[in-house]
Amino acid sequence: MKRFGAVVVLFKPSGEQLDHLRRVKDQCADLVAVDNSPEPDPGLPARLQAEGIETVANRNRGGVAGGFNRGIEVLEARGCEVFFYFDQDSQLPDGYFAAMLRVGEGLQDPRFILAPRIFDVHVGRYLDSFITDGWRARRVRVGAADGETLRCSFVISSGCAVSAAARRELGPMREDYFIDHVDSEYCFRALARSVPVYITTAVTLRHQIGERVKHRFLYFFEIGAINHVPARRYYMARNAVHMVCLYGRRLPAAVMLMNLLTLSQIVAVACFETGKRRKLAAMLLGLWDGLHARLGTLESLHPRTLDRPWEQ
Repeated sequence: MKRFGAVVVLFKPSGEQLDHLRRVKDQCADLVAVDNSPEPDPGLPARLQAEGIETVANRNRGGVAGGFNRGIEVLEARGCEVFFYFDQDSQLPDGYFAAMLRVGEGLQDPRFILAPRIFDVHVGRYLDSFITDGWRARRVRVGAADGETLRCSFVISSGCAVSAAARRELGPMREDYFIDHVDSEYCFRALARSVPVYITTAVTLRHQIGERVKHRFLYFFEIGAINHVPARRYYMARNAVHMVCLYGRRLPAAVMLMNLLTLSQIVAVACFETGKRRKLAAMLLGLWDGLHARLGTLESLHPRTLDRPWEQ
């Protein structure tokens, strides 16, 4: 079995989330916890080190992308050949790594991004994906498929495995994106460079994707509102439109899906969320910055535009 390691990015972790981290350690010898809290708990590294968990204090530099990159750098130095990415909320089943590695070893291309089937515990259903080809896009439904490995175009970062060969081909995650669409851009980059992306339905990961509330729009359409703070809405809009500018010609169907996602978020804010004016203003600012490739943290670009909190 190839040597593997895992990175868990922490942000003001609760006791329950630290318990999740310990369960990852039970299955993974090479585990790195990256504390992205702006003001880390000074006693946390010693407590985790006593349990064999190396801790890196990143203080949210580069956002979630910076957290993942710092952890992967440690695992690369240890000689790991497969890297796993986790948020602090992810709940691993028994035998998770062994099952994922078995699937990875059966793939033809040594460069791969492999994700488990995600069950969103908040909405109580599996998350589908899409497969795109030129101008065509097709939904990849994972709920009814058991034991299959499905080619797709988009996965979320938490729970996914990236081979060292794919990491060498794709490089690190974009820290100038900071938080939102970091995983989307990594998948866009993989598509543009012919690095295959898969979901395996042989493994299920329970995960919470925000506090979404479902709403009906024009009777026929269902839209999920998460009620993010304005800063998060800024990053979502900015990074989405920047990806459209980067990949529009090469990946037209993927870009179309990103445009539809951004439009649905604008509708969700305008129709169903609180603080509409500030959020829509933040999104418009994000769209403008994305079109002009103005990236980095909102604090550095517009220090007087929005009130705190900026954090995740």
